[in-house]
Amino acid sequence: MKFTLDYVRKGLERNKIFFEVIVAIVLTGMGIVVSIEANHIADTQTKIMRQENLPQFELIMEQEENDSLNIKDNDILHVFNRGGRLVDFEFDHVAFLNFTRWRETSSDTLRLPLRGYYNMGGNITGNDVGEVFNIDNDHNGLHEVRIRNAFYDAKIAYPEVETFAKLSYKDMFGDTHEEYFKTKLGISRITRQEWLKVESLYKESRQYYFPGLSVTELVKYASTGDAKQITYH
Repeated sequence: MKFTLDYVRKGLERNKIFFEVIVAIVLTGMGIVVSIEANHIADTQTKIMRQENLPQFELIMEQEENDSLNIKDNDILHVFNRGGRLVDFEFDHVAFLNFTRWRETSSDTLRLPLRGYYNMGGNITGNDVGEVFNIDNDHNGLHEVRIRNAFYDAKIAYPEVETFAKLSYKDMFGDTHEEYFKTKLGISRITRQEWLKVESLYKESRQYYFPGLSVTELVKYASTGDAKQITYH
């Protein structure tokens, strides 16, 4: 084959077009990668910003002293928001009176769903940060003491009240959230599944009015496990 200057020049021109196409493809690909990465970074920054601006709840249980009786008979649950602003705050709760019974080699627990342990509704303060809500149990602590004393004497079970709460709200971006807590016997977070379990048990069972519970009937109930022993109010 005879290589002439014209042949070489045409070959270079063909290669130039080829390399230009390759470079264009590479640059386009790099641009797509950079764009995807930039979108990923922007999404990550948005998620971080949203997370940093979410409400952050702190629940505090205050035990109010009854000076005339010399006991702390009123529990007040305070809900504080230490984070971003919120709107449409809602509070829901369920309460149980549990009886732990001991046998020689085992134990079991009876759970009695309660109405009237906390005041109905509570107090929504209207604040979007700081204290947003509080609720008290209307001095039901005195009745709790009576129940515990009766069971201490009977020595058949150990009674204790257990309460759970669901906090619902919208954040500053308009997204709806729910958070769940165990609010008596120590305040701690629980999962959605744990909340749904106790909520289902509560709603599917008869609820008993706590201030109207007879101590004598509760002792019989703990002995037999038969809720028919308790007068329904």
